Amino acid sequence: MSRILQILALAACIFPLLAMEARCADPKDVRSRETGRDAMSLLKALEDKDSMVRKAAAQSLGRIGDSQAVDPLVIALGDEYSDVREAAAKALENLGEPLGGVIVQSLKGSEKAREALVAGKDPRAIVPLLKVLATWDPNVRAAAAHTLGKLKDPRAVEPLVKALEDTSDSVREAAAWGLWEIADPRAIVPLVKALGDGHPNVRMVAGWVLGKFGDRRAVDPLVTALGDKDPGVREAAAYTLGGLGDPRAVVRLIDALGDTQGKVREAAVWSLGKVGDRRAVDPLLKTVGDEDPKVREAAAWILGKFGDRRAVDPLLKTMGDEDPKVREAAAKVLEELGEPLGRLIQSTLAGSREDGNELAGRKDPRSLDALILSLRNRDVQVRRAAATVLGKIRDPRAVDGLVVMAGGWGLRDRLVASAALLGIDQKFFPDLLTAVFRVMARPASLVYLLCIAGIPILAGYGPGWIGRRRGRRV
Repeated sequence: MSRILQILALAACIFPLLAMEARCADPKDVRSRETGRDAMSLLKALEDKDSMVRKAAAQSLGRIGDSQAVDPLVIALGDEYSDVREAAAKALENLGEPLGGVIVQSLKGSEKAREALVAGKDPRAIVPLLKVLATWDPNVRAAAAHTLGKLKDPRAVEPLVKALEDTSDSVREAAAWGLWEIADPRAIVPLVKALGDGHPNVRMVAGWVLGKFGDRRAVDPLVTALGDKDPGVREAAAYTLGGLGDPRAVVRLIDALGDTQGKVREAAVWSLGKVGDRRAVDPLLKTVGDEDPKVREAAAWILGKFGDRRAVDPLLKTMGDEDPKVREAAAKVLEELGEPLGRLIQSTLAGSREDGNELAGRKDPRSLDALILSLRNRDVQVRRAAATVLGKIRDPRAVDGLVVMAGGWGLRDRLVASAALLGIDQKFFPDLLTAVFRVMARPASLVYLLCIAGIPILAGYGPGWIGRRRGRRV
């Protein structure tokens, strides 16, 4: 028993001595060493377990101005505590080294600071940034991952790969972008694994980043990602598969043309064009009628890339699209396919009377669908140009569309459409009269009629009629 007590007493004496060896007593002790200009002790204090001691040591080293402190202070820029990092940066500034301030600012998210680090190409910046990847603050870890990616140093690859398993999704996302910047093939397998991450942003970034490597090992996992519940992940997977150009993805990309999200469908269209598999032509012919204008535009361009003549009729109908970019794409592709009618329709709807007269003179029945659709366009110039040409073509199939336009709210539209109706080849009775009655039955026409009928009533009874009627009631 006495032996045990002796051991405990000895331990009680030794452990405090070991602790004192490991650290300075307190920041006051550090300042006393500054007075004695004891640089070696201060450098040792930079590794103390107490952050306050490390901070005081950095400040003291900056004040005494010893150049041998530069490299240890650079390493201290990777301290887990921000006040130590800032103290080290200030000390380095006193020693004529601007690197510290730039690193600290980059860890606060400054893009300007990151650009300065890239421009400076100082290899000493890598070590503190790698060290910060282990700090407690996820925002700082994420900023370090972004900055390491910008620097493109191969030493950062393994630490960034490890950061793909960080507890913070923002750090994992930043690590993935960092690996995209460095583009080291060692990152491919970990990034494929990241496609199964629990956070959609990480999965999405992994999908985009894998596209930079062009490695076919990513095809099957990306095909699986086309079924992800997050639309951002599906979009990234669709675009990346197009870049990889592997025909194994064609069937699933065709399926993605029916996705609920327009961005995913658009990505699938562009990617099918990059893969270049002709199995995509028939589904793309249907896609020119998609509800999303960006998808319709993409489908038009890609059909032009395939050069399939089956696209001519669907693209001619697309010339009546509401969106001018879709019409322009369709016209350009039709020109490439040797069909000038699309460009003629496009210039007519843009206001060219000369082309409008030429289009009317051709009386090409294939132009009717586009022109009739254009009667509902939001652009007044497009509507009126279409109505004018349809009146000159004189095809009875345009009557229904012209009736709707002639019975609309715009007076100028009513006049243009009515004039076009009079030019249509139809019998006065019953065809023309029927069209007139249909126009008059439209809600806007009834309102106009009531307004017109009210004018003679007011003229006959005088403005005081309403007042007199009210007086009688009283």
